[in-house]
Amino acid sequence: MSEALQVFRNKSFWGRANLVLTYMLVFSFPFPLYFSLKILGLWILVSLVTFDWQKIKQTEHKAYFVIVILYSLLFIIGMFYTQDINGGLHQLGIKLYILLFPFLFVSSRELYKPHVDKILSWFVFGQVVAMIVLYVIAFYHSTSFVGGHLVFDPRVDKKITLFKSLTGDYNYFFYTAFSVMMHPLYASYEVVVAIAVLVFLKRNPYMLDYGKIARMLQKNILFYPLLIFLSISVFLLGSRTNLISISILLFFVVLSSSIRPKSLRITLSLVILSLSVAVILYNPRSQILARSVENYKEMTWQEKIKRFSRVYFWISAYEIGSAHPIFGVGTGDLQWHLYRKYAMMKMSRYLEPSFNSHNEFLEHFGRLGILGLGLLLAILLYAFFYGLRHKRKLLVMFIVITAVNFTFEVLLNRAWGTTFFAFFLNFLLLIDFKDNREIEPHT
Repeated sequence: MSEALQVFRNKSFWGRANLVLTYMLVFSFPFPLYFSLKILGLWILVSLVTFDWQKIKQTEHKAYFVIVILYSLLFIIGMFYTQDINGGLHQLGIKLYILLFPFLFVSSRELYKPHVDKILSWFVFGQVVAMIVLYVIAFYHSTSFVGGHLVFDPRVDKKITLFKSLTGDYNYFFYTAFSVMMHPLYASYEVVVAIAVLVFLKRNPYMLDYGKIARMLQKNILFYPLLIFLSISVFLLGSRTNLISISILLFFVVLSSSIRPKSLRITLSLVILSLSVAVILYNPRSQILARSVENYKEMTWQEKIKRFSRVYFWISAYEIGSAHPIFGVGTGDLQWHLYRKYAMMKMSRYLEPSFNSHNEFLEHFGRLGILGLGLLLAILLYAFFYGLRHKRKLLVMFIVITAVNFTFEVLLNRAWGTTFFAFFLNFLLLIDFKDNREIEPHT
């Protein structure tokens, strides 16, 4: 009994356990939730065991903590005038991570400082392994034996053409038929963040003392193949949102590089931007949307709803927020108000929970009014301007990538989106990467 108690009091043991769980957690992010959430639960428990309140008192980010606390309090206040109690409790449960993670990261910041390269490297490798798994699954479904011969055909529906199969769920190497572990937008969001991390590790702007794993990623023989592999994966995941994200990322990566002369750097940046725009415009799904815009007047109402549903989602959420501008409709009631709007517009096919407002900013506006939207923006802007002021380029790019995704999707209504966002926001904001001293875990 005394030995068990001694182990429990051994902070060095819990510090090492925290690090191992952190590596496991970031590696597991692209995999199904029933893996990552179990690891997350253990990580939170171990972090609470080593929690140090004194670190919170000493933090320079007191304004950020005030914003996060007010943000969480507003969700609690919204419960007092919500009618959907179960929906409100769900929102409270997943938003808890946004409140909890800042405290955990500040408390463990000295533990993580010497190991930031390993944590980021394990995240990149997790994305690479997850993409390889998706390719293997796609190859498995695309191959068959016909008449004793191996036949490769990636079309889900063999009756349609190969090009048309790249417009939705009809090709095992594209969009939802390819991204079988999570929605392709969420998967591509993670991959774009991984590309930003990969570039950061390659450049090593703070001259960190890298371990073996991060040094591997720095080498050209591994860095460039991984960069190309992950970039192609973003295209195959089929999310136009993250085609925009990766375009912005690559543009600024080249623009801020050390390529000389400066005119060549600017030219290459513009070439990349132009190519990115071309890829986005000629994406099969974008081609369908373009044709729909051209033929908008000739389309029936149901065809318009099918092609431009996201616009109607945005309009519905905006109108709900405008009718309840200060406090919104309550923590749990937004989805029911959206249903009413969809029913009025004869959008009956969208009367299910997955069809939210498809815009995180409008989601907060409708749910908790100007106050909710303002506090969400305050969180993002605090991190963005802190990143600019302290030259945290990776933090700045994470906020930009996240803002693009928030514009076209609701990420914080799901446990996956909230945990991923809260983890990397607080990791990149609250851990001082420049201080890479070798500190033993909680000695």
